[in-house]
Amino acid sequence: MDAAKGHLDHQTMAMRVARELQDGSYVNLGIGLPGLVSSFVAPDKTIIYQSESGILGMGPIILEEEEMDHDVVNPAVHPVTTIPGASFFDIT
Repeated sequence: MDAAKGHLDHQTMAMRVARELQDGSYVNLGIGLPGLVSSFVAPDKTIIYQSESGILGMGPIILEEEEMDHDVVNPAVHPVTTIPGASFFDIT
């Protein structure tokens, strides 16, 4: 939080949104701030993420280079994982 101005930073806002997600929800994650939300969801919640890049069943952003598949990306073009049963579709 930017205490001087009383504004929340992006990570704090993403944490707040993540707390609101109900177990079993399907959530569309867009580019920018929405894409941060999945990083803050409690591990005991099952949330199915749909990405605007054409993935239903998107997992978290991959940080380790050796695990990356640069053909599987979120809308911000960060490599992501997929969950078992994920599907891919055309977004055009």
